[in-house]
Amino acid sequence: MTRDIAITAQGVSKSFRNGKATIDVVRNLDITVDAGAFTLIKGPSGCGKSTLLAILAGLTSPDKGKVELGDTAIWSLSARKRDAFRLKNMGFIFQGSILLPSLKAHEQISFVLQQMGVPRGEAYSRACQALCDVGLEDRIDLLPSALSGGEKQRVSVACALAKKPRVIFADEPTSALDGENGERVSSKLRDLAQQKGVAVVCVTHDERLTPFADRILQMEDGRFLTSQEEKKSHA
Repeated sequence: MTRDIAITAQGVSKSFRNGKATIDVVRNLDITVDAGAFTLIKGPSGCGKSTLLAILAGLTSPDKGKVELGDTAIWSLSARKRDAFRLKNMGFIFQGSILLPSLKAHEQISFVLQQMGVPRGEAYSRACQALCDVGLEDRIDLLPSALSGGEKQRVSVACALAKKPRVIFADEPTSALDGENGERVSSKLRDLAQQKGVAVVCVTHDERLTPFADRILQMEDGRFLTSQEEKKSHA
């Protein structure tokens, strides 16, 4: 069977200055990410996994190497074109939600969808459906000030789902969630990959995500150590 590759990165490296010292955070990494697969990147704090995610997502520029999403070389685009490309093709779930204080839960999502050119009515319907998918059907009309930390995180998850992106990048997406909602979000990400062909790339310490992954990559000191390919026994 021919693989449908969503992301290809080759020779990616990134270092940061700390005083007079140079810290190599990502070291000459190659990675391919399949469409329709949930790829989990695990490793200790400081191993480079969040930096790698940001490079793949076009948020942090590598010192060297290239990243392609489909036929598009992300780091050859201008900053403006790269922003537009991310808006159209990528969904993001970050640790700690960032919501606009004056917008209701459904408006947080509708606003993003309308920036993508989705008509107002469709944007509202997609926003409400995504909020229902993460268990927030009774929080649709609430402002962020009325939401708990976990509920705010689920609004961010719903926004990524509603965009119907080619790729979802998730950094500790379940960190603020209890057991039930952590499992709900994990299951939804897996279903998006398997049923909609979305490439899901997730970095985490949370072992609750492990049973839902198709592929697990272990990072340490900026490199991959081991991988477990094509896990078939999903819960």
